[in-house]
Amino acid sequence: MTSVIKVDNIQNSTGTAALSIDSSGRVTMANSVFMTRFYLASHHTTNAVVTGWTGTNHSVEIMNIGTAVTHSSGNFTFPITGIWRVILQGRINSPGNDTTTAVYINITTDNSTYTRMMYAGAGDVDSGTLGFFIQNYINVDNVTNVKAQIEVGSIANGSSLMGQSNGPISPTQVVFERITDSQ
Repeated sequence: MTSVIKVDNIQNSTGTAALSIDSSGRVTMANSVFMTRFYLASHHTTNAVVTGWTGTNHSVEIMNIGTAVTHSSGNFTFPITGIWRVILQGRINSPGNDTTTAVYINITTDNSTYTRMMYAGAGDVDSGTLGFFIQNYINVDNVTNVKAQIEVGSIANGSSLMGQSNGPISPTQVVFERITDSQ
């Protein structure tokens, strides 16, 4: 014996929409996808946490889906718990032979002490630019204590992590995307 339940919407007992099914069978789950993107608005030239992140004001770009990750003084705060994918891509510019620059994704689980979790090294940038891509996952099991930041280390004099005030073409961007519930 088969049973069929026919509904258009499933709601929480308070009336908050949780799931809807349209006539084509497409399922929409409200508040289930979260993604935030920031870009570096200007070049970063020091060995320090990168603070020059900004959103966008361009109407064609998607910067936030769901509740946004927020940024303050180099620290990124997550809106809800979950496993979050962090994608950092960028370019390092060097006027000379820079063999030392590294870009790190740092994480804290106590809202105080940050640990370097992942990095990309410049390798040998010989009067030009080097692109990099870092991707990792963070288990955000407490939104008060678990935070992220991006840090530049061992940057040579005259080198920079490249930024651009025009968001769509900024060479350095970071994306935070919630994948599933925290573990």
